[in-house]
Amino acid sequence: MDHQHEFEAWQTLVGKHYVFHLHSDVLADTDIRDAIVKADERYPVLSQELLVHPVSIKRKERFSRTNYWLHRPRLPEEAPVSQVFTLDPEASLAQGWVDTSGIHFGVQNRSWLELVDSMTHEEVHAIWGREVGEAPSLLNEGMAVWYEIRLSSEQNRVQELCAAWRSVIESGEETLDNLCRTNVFWDAYSRGLSVYGVAGVVIGYLLNTNGLAKLNDLFLRTHYEDEHLADMLMACYKRPADRLMVDITDWVHAIT
Repeated sequence: MDHQHEFEAWQTLVGKHYVFHLHSDVLADTDIRDAIVKADERYPVLSQELLVHPVSIKRKERFSRTNYWLHRPRLPEEAPVSQVFTLDPEASLAQGWVDTSGIHFGVQNRSWLELVDSMTHEEVHAIWGREVGEAPSLLNEGMAVWYEIRLSSEQNRVQELCAAWRSVIESGEETLDNLCRTNVFWDAYSRGLSVYGVAGVVIGYLLNTNGLAKLNDLFLRTHYEDEHLADMLMACYKRPADRLMVDITDWVHAIT
């Protein structure tokens, strides 16, 4: 049991697709109710995008709502690099992660509704991860980034990803082969490189050229701690990482 949740005051609201748990310190936030309504409405849209459908009777019988914890920012017990920051009570912060207890999203001194894209990012992690499990961070974050952008109301988000690819890959700061390893991915992130954008480009390219079914197969062949993702890319797409890097660069140039 997550003891962090066990002794705290939470209000629970059951939606069609999520069970929302609102901590007492966010109940007064004026737009949090609208934010959770929108999150519940996004679930079938994301499921359709990811081809995750409770279509059969047996699948509907097995369906269980995902927990969605909304609170002020906090440090997870095993925080990845992306979540490590100082919890300054005066700062404007947003923070999200997914673990076995569900989706967690923390907001401080910001509007919940302005963070729709970030919430969508975590929802993709939860929905996709429940279907195929995890993969090295290049793929995990790439899926979340790409579908966050597909559903975003903001314009030119794909161009942001292409700019990230140029600044990290075309500049020679990193290679695709290196970023296939999770420890290298997070080290590059800690150095300020736009690896989330690079990951989004990789997924966008694989989806646009080979489709979701093959990407699903790739996820099923790998796992979070897999140090041989480059080999799995070769097995699934019949090209080594350095060749894929060239092909993705050509694709980036074609869409910008």
